Amino acid sequence: MGYTQGEMIALGFIFVVLPTIFVGLRIWARFIRRAGLGADDYTILVGWAFTLSVCTVHLIAAIHGELGQHQAIYPNGEPILDDPRFIIYEKCKFSLHMLSVLGLGFTKVSVILLYRRIFRMPIFQRICLGYIVVIVAWTIAFFFACLFQCTPVTPFVEGFYGNKCTNVLVLYNTVSGTDVALDVLIIILPIQPVLSIKMSLRQRLAVLGMFLLGLLAVASSIARLVSFVQCDTVLIEHYNDETYYTSGVFVWTVVELVMAVISACLPTLRPLFMRSKKNATPDYPEYPRQYGSSYGSGKSGRRSGYMLSVDTRQDDFDMPAMASQDAPGVQIQIQRSSFDDRQEPTDGVIHVQHSTTWSDQDFPAQPKQSV
Repeated sequence: MGYTQGEMIALGFIFVVLPTIFVGLRIWARFIRRAGLGADDYTILVGWAFTLSVCTVHLIAAIHGELGQHQAIYPNGEPILDDPRFIIYEKCKFSLHMLSVLGLGFTKVSVILLYRRIFRMPIFQRICLGYIVVIVAWTIAFFFACLFQCTPVTPFVEGFYGNKCTNVLVLYNTVSGTDVALDVLIIILPIQPVLSIKMSLRQRLAVLGMFLLGLLAVASSIARLVSFVQCDTVLIEHYNDETYYTSGVFVWTVVELVMAVISACLPTLRPLFMRSKKNATPDYPEYPRQYGSSYGSGKSGRRSGYMLSVDTRQDDFDMPAMASQDAPGVQIQIQRSSFDDRQEPTDGVIHVQHSTTWSDQDFPAQPKQSV
């Protein structure tokens, strides 16, 4: 359950680097698609900033405090409460809990905003708004609950200080338990919309797999909850060695934040792995073929289309915005040929014909009107 000082410092630096890499890749993916930042990008940047602040607190506690080390005690075994390094540890622990709540809150909101950008069904959009309200309320409530653990406000929350404080172990367990519940609800949120989309089973599983990468964050939040529960029992016996036996709480709190940021960024990195299409039409977004975006060949004259919601932006690069079966939509059909209407050679120039049909159904049976 304990760690050495060197391990805690090394982990702190790793935790700084990992989320920074993935946030940088996310911004790069936006740049190469020539798309501006959206609300989900801005919120993940704030979440990343709080993650770095938590990592900084972790490093300060390990370098200048007693995190990962045995606590200084008197010859009779009682803890030295006024030891400068222990005081730094106490202040860092107090800051860690508040900053982690803010970081998790912004990261969760970023994921929901990403869902709203991808899935345009009206009912799903309203559900997402409800999720955002709950997450914001959770963030505000537990931030102030951690801030006002004691009256007056103080980082010295342990009982041997004699301050008037709430039961902090119950508070931390509640924060961690509700955090796990929110993560699970966020993970299952896109399952029904994905299953309702007109794609093959393999394609649906691929999309679900991308969103289920968030299970990494869920696993980390569960591990954090377990570390809190273990501290409840261990600290009863080792009350005079808190800095050593709470090392796991520090580690898993930072790991959860790091994994939450990484999981929020992973679904947006697809453009970095897409192969450039030699014959892509510049007038339309280059959506991946497995999401239903395909082009007919000039030889066969075959046509196929993909669904976009009417308010889809061209910076929705992660995947096509997915509309429900009863939502208004545009069906775009593209046919490529190597000859124009006069059947004359075009010297390698590709002419694109497209037809657009407006209807209230995803794939209307109306005759298509050529443009």
